[in-house]
Amino acid sequence: MNAVAASKDAEVHEAFRAKLSEIGGAEAEADMARLPEAVVAGGKRALAVDDSKSMLALYRSILTSGGYEPLWLKTVRMHTHTLNSVKSLM
Repeated sequence: MNAVAASKDAEVHEAFRAKLSEIGGAEAEADMARLPEAVVAGGKRALAVDDSKSMLALYRSILTSGGYEPLWLKTVRMHTHTLNSVKSLM
């Protein structure tokens, strides 16, 4: 729980908050109180593209530790479509 509370990844916090709420009880409530409040995004963002879930997890860890909000792509088709969209915005 210490690592989750120290993480800067809002998605991880929300996932744990939902599960702890589902579990219920005094210990779960105490753990939920340790989680940071949801932060409104608007800071630095980074695009991570990889077809490996383990690599995406590594990128997520590194990026959120550095204060970035990671943007994820899950399939090769999405990679191509999104990268073309990003290029058109430049």
